[in-house]
Amino acid sequence: MPGLEDALNALTSNGYQTSIQPQPFSSLTDEIVVVFDDPSLSSTSTPANGTKVLTISLDLDGDGNPSGSYTVTQFYAIDQAMLRLLCR
Repeated sequence: MPGLEDALNALTSNGYQTSIQPQPFSSLTDEIVVVFDDPSLSSTSTPANGTKVLTISLDLDGDGNPSGSYTVTQFYAIDQAMLRLLCR
């Protein structure tokens, strides 16, 4: 899942860097968590490093296998990248 991992690693929230868990990234998990992970934050700041920004949970069937659906829960704003449009 390199494309997904790259996209999630590039996320920022309220101008702060984030990281994804689990690390290393694995397709063997049913939940991916994006947390604050910024040098300007601490474990006691608001927001604090380690605080959830976003979770992606795979929905599982009765046998514990991925059903093909997922749920995204967003706890903090996700910054949008500025796109440069080139007009010719």
